[in-house]
Amino acid sequence: MPLFFYFSFLGFCAEKIEAVVFYSPRCAVCLKLKEEFLKGIILQYQDKVVWNFVNIHEKEENLSLLMAVSSQFKKEGVNVPAVLVGDTFLIGYHQIKNNL
Repeated sequence: MPLFFYFSFLGFCAEKIEAVVFYSPRCAVCLKLKEEFLKGIILQYQDKVVWNFVNIHEKEENLSLLMAVSSQFKKEGVNVPAVLVGDTFLIGYHQIKNNL
C-alpha cells in the first residue's frame, strides 16, 4: 500500500482532540494568552483540535467544572488561565505556553 494512501486514511479516520480552555474576561493574563499565544496554536492545529473556551464567570456550572478538574488533578485552589487536554491539566500562562 502506498504511504500517501496510508497517511490519508489515518487522517480521515483520526478524531479531533478536545481542549478546554478555562478563562475569565476579567483576567489580563487570560486575555494575553488567548490573543498572543493561543491564536497561533488554534490556527496551526485547527484540523486536529476542537477548542472549547469556558468563561468561569458566565455560568456557575463553568466554575464548578474548573473546581472539579482542579480537584481531580490535585491542584490547590482554582486558577485561570487553565487548559485541559486529555490527561494533562496546565495552569498559568507560562506552564501553558511551555507545555502546550
